[in-house]
Amino acid sequence: MRKLTENLHSIRILTCVQLLLLLADLILTLFAEYLRHSFYYVTGLYLFQFLTMSLNLILLLVRFTYSYAFRAGVVRIMINEFSGCIWISGVYMTAFVVCRIYGLVLLPRYTNLSPALVQDFWDPGYLAVYVIFRLVSIAYYYAFKSAILKICHPKYYSEAILKRDTMF
Repeated sequence: MRKLTENLHSIRILTCVQLLLLLADLILTLFAEYLRHSFYYVTGLYLFQFLTMSLNLILLLVRFTYSYAFRAGVVRIMINEFSGCIWISGVYMTAFVVCRIYGLVLLPRYTNLSPALVQDFWDPGYLAVYVIFRLVSIAYYYAFKSAILKICHPKYYSEAILKRDTMF
């Protein structure tokens, strides 16, 4: 009984850490554009945001190892249950890297200009990439939050998931 309580306690802690990392990623996505006047600040924020995304995905995969299905050697069940989140995370990271590198390439041209000329920063190519990134980010935040909360369900920590999968 003590082992189960310790396991549930560590699951709760990991859930809180993951939700905080997701919130930090969301805040950085929303407000990093306002620090465009300094190339070094923006680069540091983008690296920190990529670190939070990567750490969050790694923690989700680590949480798979706590599940009964993973310990029983049936990893396929966990991959099937969370494949949507894993794919969306890959697409989001790709969109993030493309959008942020495109923005960093454009940034030195417009850092010393007056605010009226900074509107030229939004050229059509960057605007298209930025809109795609923002649309993918909505799907990512929804899917990842759902996956974080879904993996807390007790069915993943008992034999119930194996019995359900073998019946169908």
